[in-house]
This record gives sequence, C-alpha cells and structure tokens, in this order.
Amino acid sequence: MLSGETIPVKELLGEGKGLFLNFWGLHCQSCLDEIEELNLIYDAIAATGKIEFIAVNADGIDGEALKKEMADHAIEVRFPVVIDPTMEITEFFTDGFVPHNVIIYPRGVEVFEITGFNRKVFSEIEKRLSEITAAR
Repeated sequence: MLSGETIPVKELLGEGKGLFLNFWGLHCQSCLDEIEELNLIYDAIAATGKIEFIAVNADGIDGEALKKEMADHAIEVRFPVVIDPTMEITEFFTDGFVPHNVIIYPRGVEVFEITGFNRKVFSEIEKRLSEITAAR
C-alpha cells in the first residue's frame, strides 16, 4: 500500500498502541515469504487498532521505482509501505540484514528485534504481537 502520503510518527505511537516495523528488500526471498505470513497476521489483528504495522523498504529506491517493482513482481503488502531512500531508518534499526522486524511496545521503551525468517521466528513475532492485542 504505497499512497505517497506522510505519516506522522505521533499518529503511529498513539496511547496504548504498539508499532511493528518490518524491514524488507525486493530481492530477498525470505523477506517476500515473510510478508505473505505478515499479511495474514495483519488481517487478523488490524481491526483491534492496538498495533500499527509499517513495512520499510530497505532497497534505497524512490517510491515510483518501488511501486513499479512491486507491480512487476506481484508483491502484495496489505499494510502501509514506506520508502527509505537515504537508508537512515534502516541503518538506525537494523544491522544491515533483512528481513528484520522491530516491535515497539506500548508499555514503554521495550523493543523486540529479530532478523531472519523461519517458522520459529514467525511464531515469536506472532506471540509478541498477540500479547499487545490481548492487553487492555
């Protein structure tokens, strides 16, 4: 979902909300496999309004190039996608490897990060996101 709009961070971190950042690349098959799984989680919990999902493209390209590549390769991300053409966000949050996921919890400055994708990683992400949606 690339709309070209600016999303203020203040809106993303509303009271009681968590933030899920997925860093991914176009030519990373693990990233694309993970996005398919994350789409399912997003579909299941987006309506709770307790977690904001953001996919940060880590290819360092502009929005038009990303839209074209995603369309050409039938890449579907059901949650907002942002570009990082200067790679500042990606460098701040990752060690340079993708896929990389960051969960910022609503209860404070607790951050969970994990790099790579396999069934164990996916289960851990799913568990932690469920904890946020279950919290009152």
